Amino acid sequence: CDWYIEIIKISFSKSETDDISNTKSIMNSVLYKFLNLLYPFAPFISIEIRNQLNFHQDTSLHFSDIPKPYEIKNEAKNVKHFKILQDSIIAIRSLRKNLSIPPGEKINCYYKTSPQSTKFIEKNPDLFLKLANLKSFKKFDDTSNVQLISNITSYGIISIEKKIEHDYIIQIKKLNKDLLSLQNIHDQSNKKLNNKGFLNSAPQEIVTKEKDRLDKSKEDINQIQNLLNQLS
Repeated sequence: CDWYIEIIKISFSKSETDDISNTKSIMNSVLYKFLNLLYPFAPFISIEIRNQLNFHQDTSLHFSDIPKPYEIKNEAKNVKHFKILQDSIIAIRSLRKNLSIPPGEKINCYYKTSPQSTKFIEKNPDLFLKLANLKSFKKFDDTSNVQLISNITSYGIISIEKKIEHDYIIQIKKLNKDLLSLQNIHDQSNKKLNNKGFLNSAPQEIVTKEKDRLDKSKEDINQIQNLLNQLS
């Protein structure tokens, strides 16, 4: 939901009334279906929200059976495109965070991806520029002399310009501190998951959560080590 809300804000910032009207219509439909699903578990609040939004004025909108799933055209393609967007924005925000770049500061960003991913990015520049607050988002040219700091995603490489005149000592200290903390988390999770007593006695969801915690710490450690190598 948070990603969807972030993305639709871009539609509301445009001047095309058809775009805004279409987005509102989809929002209403999605929200109503959520309320319909929620109704059996929280009937009073569901009805109150429905009434506050004047859904009750439309006689075709009434809570009934649980909505049935329906096929969406090009679903796999749309899911992949969303994943490209999501991974790219997360990579840019991670670079900002790890390099202490304020969220409000517009930056130049570069990408190097497959032709299919590049096509999607070039068709939807506003999504990337606005969600990541970028000055520019360009395809990286191997012949360019620009020095970059990069994050690797499942769909390619996302980079920002490395400021030659900038001293990254503060960022390196912070990254080393974060790395130490992550290594402690990794070691704790690894120790638990190698403990037969924990595996035999803990509920499955707790074990799964610990495995996810270990995987996330590995991912974050690799990312920080990658940045430290580029800054040294």
